[in-house]
Amino acid sequence: MAQEDYMPSNDEGKAALFTHFAATIPLFYTPLGLSAADPDLNKQAADALAFRYLLNQQQILLAAGQQASTAKARLRDGDPTDPNSPVTLAFPAAPATSPAPVPPGVVRRFRNLVRRIKAGTGYTPDIGESLKIVGDEASAELKTTESPEISLRLNGGQVEVVWKKGSYDSVEIHVDRGDAAGFTFLAIDTRPNYIDTQDLPAAAARWRYKAIYRKDDARTGQWCAVQEIMVGA
Repeated sequence: MAQEDYMPSNDEGKAALFTHFAATIPLFYTPLGLSAADPDLNKQAADALAFRYLLNQQQILLAAGQQASTAKARLRDGDPTDPNSPVTLAFPAAPATSPAPVPPGVVRRFRNLVRRIKAGTGYTPDIGESLKIVGDEASAELKTTESPEISLRLNGGQVEVVWKKGSYDSVEIHVDRGDAAGFTFLAIDTRPNYIDTQDLPAAAARWRYKAIYRKDDARTGQWCAVQEIMVGA
């Protein structure tokens, strides 16, 4: 039976896989004919550190951004529930120290390394399971008709596209702003929800959005039903 892709669809899963692989591969140097001096393994270990670091710092900075937005609104508009408490002006930020920089393409390099290892004479399915580079058995029926469910709402003077990720990598979003261009590409979003940063028009307009799931850098399933929202004055 065919197997699913071993690569997790979300960034947290990818970071965990990269870290696990880097920590576990030394156990199999001998059967795989590898050594600690292998340049590809050294690159993978550096990739794992860099990706985990950036993912962790992204979470810290996202939380800080949300806290800063709340504090800014409180400072600007006041706080009837706590009018005398000072507004916090300091928020967590990424530390100055960081791992060594690495080139773009962590996933591509990891896949190339895995292909090299699996092509070696010493590779076995048990080693693959230990390294977590073997996917689960694929289901007999592919979900080729699934489509994302999206909804629209105004959030701080911008349109927010609300969607659920499920087992897919991302959604591809297109927008029709009521002009002659029709539907045009807007974004590929990997984490719900998506904020359309286009300024709202001065005159009233009807904006329309549609989306389709993506898996392994390709569209999958069907386009969702078109959703509309009135914007502008």
